[in-house]
Amino acid sequence: MPNGPEIVVAQPESEARKALLADLAQGNYCVTLADDGNQAWEVLARSSAIDPFTAIILSDDLAGLSCLDVIAKSRQSNKLRLIPIIVLLNDTTQATIQQYLKAGAFYYLARPVETDRLMAVLHAAVDDWLYYRINQESLSISQQGLEMLQQAQFRFQTYEQCHELAVYLADACPEPDKAIIGLQELMMNALEHGNLGITYEQKSQLLAENRWLEEVQLRSRLTENHDKWVTVVFERQSEDLSFHIIDQGKGFDWQKYTQIETERETHFHGRGIAMAGLLTFDKIDYQGCGNAVKASIKKSRP
Repeated sequence: MPNGPEIVVAQPESEARKALLADLAQGNYCVTLADDGNQAWEVLARSSAIDPFTAIILSDDLAGLSCLDVIAKSRQSNKLRLIPIIVLLNDTTQATIQQYLKAGAFYYLARPVETDRLMAVLHAAVDDWLYYRINQESLSISQQGLEMLQQAQFRFQTYEQCHELAVYLADACPEPDKAIIGLQELMMNALEHGNLGITYEQKSQLLAENRWLEEVQLRSRLTENHDKWVTVVFERQSEDLSFHIIDQGKGFDWQKYTQIETERETHFHGRGIAMAGLLTFDKIDYQGCGNAVKASIKKSRP
C-alpha cells in the first residue's frame, strides 16, 4: 500500500491512465483519482488546507470542467494556488505549452507519458511544494512596523541569511505567501549562481546527489568568498514595492530562464526566475550582465 506523497490525478479512464497509475504506485505515491474536471474540482475543493495534496496531475482532455478551468479555479483558491500542477498534453506546440504555463501549470509532459520523465517531473514538483511549504511556515502572522518601512538596504552572505531576509521582506508584501516564493528564488539565485559561482550543470549534479545545500554552505565559507555580499535594496513607492538585488558575480544569460523551456521540462531546477514572474512579481528587469535585478510588486492588486 503506497504511503508516500498524496497527489490528485484527473484523467479519463483509459489504458494510458492504467499505465500512469501503475507507475505512480511503483513510486509509492498515494493517488486520489478523478475521471473528469468536475470530479477533480470537487476533490480539490474538499481538500484540507492544513494537510493539502502535494501535486496535481491533469490531462488536457477532461470532460466537464476543462483542464484550463481546473487550473484557473485552483490558482484562485488560497489553499490550492501554490500546489504544483502537471499537465499531460497531446498538443506540445510552444503556443499551447505557454498557454498552460501562463494559466498556472508549473510543469507539463507530452503524451504518451514516459515513465522516467513522469518520475523526474513529479519528483521536482513534490520537492518544490515542500520547499514552498517550509518558506510559508516561516512567515509570521503579522510584522508590526513593516508598513512604516519606506526604504532600506540589506546584505547577506549565506543560505540561512538569505532565507531569513526573504521571510522578513515577504511580510512587508500584500500577499506574503506568494512573495516569499519569488524573493527566495531571486535572492538565492544571486547567492548560489552569482557570488558562489555554482553553474546550472553543477547544480543539476548536486541536486541529483542530494548535496546542493552542503555545497552552498561550503562555498560560503571559502576565503575567496569572504568579502562577497548580495545587496538587497527595498523601496516602498507610490504604487509598487521595489526590490533591487545585486550580487558580485560575473552575471549569466538570464534571457534563457524567463520562461519554462521545453528542454528543461524534466530538470529538477531552472524554473525559479520564470516562477517568480508568474507567481510573485508584476515586473522583473535584469540589468547589465545579469548580476543585478529589479523586481516589483503592486501594493494593491485587482
